[in-house]
Amino acid sequence: MPMNRDHKTDRAQDRRPDPKDDLLRGMGLLALPLLAFHRNMLGILRKGITEAGLLKPVQTLVENELHALLMIADPTGKLRSSLSADMEKKLKDTLDAGMPKVISGAVSLIDAQQAMLTTVIETLDAARSSKASKK
Repeated sequence: MPMNRDHKTDRAQDRRPDPKDDLLRGMGLLALPLLAFHRNMLGILRKGITEAGLLKPVQTLVENELHALLMIADPTGKLRSSLSADMEKKLKDTLDAGMPKVISGAVSLIDAQQAMLTTVIETLDAARSSKASKK
């Protein structure tokens, strides 16, 4: 009978590694390639946004979608003309001013995701390396 007892439960302490830890480590290691792929795709997306000059095409798309939505909501144009004669021009100007901020925010979000993924990948890789060295 083991002499090493837990005084609170009056049971012998189990010195075997917890199977839950092995399961979590295994799941993390399976996710490692997927996380690395995601991080690399974010880099490609960021490069595409910053270098391809997507501001004008996205801006034009949003303006056309807004115009189509207004035409669907008010096909005769009575409501639009009753609100203001230049309501659509004001909306277009607002979109022109806001779209660079949206693109900048998207780039910042991509940068934050890349930083977090890099940290998670480094942590999982360290866990993988320490497990391999113990064997």
